[in-house]
Amino acid sequence: MIRLDNWIPRFQDVLEAAEGRSFSWGTWDCTHFANACVEALTGQSLLPKTSPYSTAREALSALNEAGYKDMLDALDALLGSRKPVLMARRGDIVATNDSAIFALGVVDLSGENVVFLAESGLSKHPISFAAHAWSVG
Repeated sequence: MIRLDNWIPRFQDVLEAAEGRSFSWGTWDCTHFANACVEALTGQSLLPKTSPYSTAREALSALNEAGYKDMLDALDALLGSRKPVLMARRGDIVATNDSAIFALGVVDLSGENVVFLAESGLSKHPISFAAHAWSVG
């Protein structure tokens, strides 16, 4: 994958649109948000073909049906090897392994923060909040 020449304004558009959009399993969850960011940067979709889902449990089942053990396994297969979180750059995909929740996010345009979907909009954290990172383009 290669980043498009105009990835910055495309990425900014995704972040701005996500700011006012409500979380919804299967249509606008962290997987769809991360994929929208990848598409903005590269023009390519990475969403595997899965069964429809409307809960976290169904999302994991859909990943299993697509041949992945879990989301980390899927991202490793689709984006390649993980890299140290502190080496992640703008637009790279990140994940948190908070004991209460697993979520995908992205390094924002500042390169110093990560953003994740919240119930309505985005939640911003220092980059150190992420536990895993993958390069995009």
